[in-house]
Amino acid sequence: SICIFFLSLSLNMPIAEKPLLNSRISLDLPQGVDPTKTIPAFGDRAIPRVSRELDPENNLITIQRALFTLCDILRNPNSVADAIAEGIPTKLGKLSNHKSGIVREKSTEGLCHFAGHAIGRHAIVSKLLVPIIASRFLDELSIVRLNAHQCAERVSKAREGAVEVHRLGLIAHLVHQVENEVEVEIKEVVLNTLHNTSQIDSVPALTSGAIPTYMALLDHESPAVVRGAARNIMDAAITVAGKDEACAKGAIDKLILLLHTTPSEQSDVIAAVCSALMTITITTAGKKMALENGLVECLPHLLTHEDERVLLAGVKLITTMAEAPAARVALQTAVPRLTVLTKYVGERLDEVAVARSAQTAIDTITWTA
Repeated sequence: SICIFFLSLSLNMPIAEKPLLNSRISLDLPQGVDPTKTIPAFGDRAIPRVSRELDPENNLITIQRALFTLCDILRNPNSVADAIAEGIPTKLGKLSNHKSGIVREKSTEGLCHFAGHAIGRHAIVSKLLVPIIASRFLDELSIVRLNAHQCAERVSKAREGAVEVHRLGLIAHLVHQVENEVEVEIKEVVLNTLHNTSQIDSVPALTSGAIPTYMALLDHESPAVVRGAARNIMDAAITVAGKDEACAKGAIDKLILLLHTTPSEQSDVIAAVCSALMTITITTAGKKMALENGLVECLPHLLTHEDERVLLAGVKLITTMAEAPAARVALQTAVPRLTVLTKYVGERLDEVAVARSAQTAIDTITWTA
């Protein structure tokens, strides 16, 4: 560069002038700064700062940015306890009814993060936030409805959460919504919530017309919805009244049809259908109706399935049906395959479940008075 300087002097050439730096301060944000989120404070001051900015008296932009930041913070499980101690679940409950769709979306998303942890589920129930969450079940925004239902589904996994759903009388509303909801993903979540609450008491769903609703969903195009509907029919048929209604409404016929038409790749659907049939056919009326609809003819085929869940559910269904004399005669051909399954070693929690059930099925089929 020195050589070029002296060369330009000797040749009387002008030196290229460098433009001076502008002294004005740029209005552009620094690199790495997200304008949609609050810049988090350092360390343990991050949650208190977000909590202050969630005050409904703040302007809309401040609340929205704080919610975006909070959802990022709550993805770290170590932050959940501190956020609960700061009273953030209650603030999110108040913001879930905000007129802004973004605020409702992110506040219900934040409650979903809390509901993913045991202490968060307890906080939601103890702070009476379940009815506030339920008020968003019919929100005009599908993402808000989804967040609200996911939160309720996670809360209902805990016994106290399922009891709270029953106490608030939400079962009839959930049964109605699973029938009329247009979003497939929300249907799946609502079915899961109804399944969780049925572990506490299945009668409210039964009296709300759950079985006809579930039967209609057996024709749905989504395998996940069909599996959930079949599983929930099993839940509703736990009681004798549920078994009788399933027989009266024609659930056995539709479930047997599913066994014939469901591809073998959808093993979870087949297992759920077998479990529902096993529950309904415990009664004599259920066995008789299943025999009339040709259930026995398709049972041996289940014993050749590769999925362990289908094997176990199929063997138990065979055992239930073999209690009927007519079925015992027809199932004699399944004994050789069941004998092979008595040596089956599973890969699930109970590795001898299939083998033990197969021996019980053989004993039932070969029983003579």
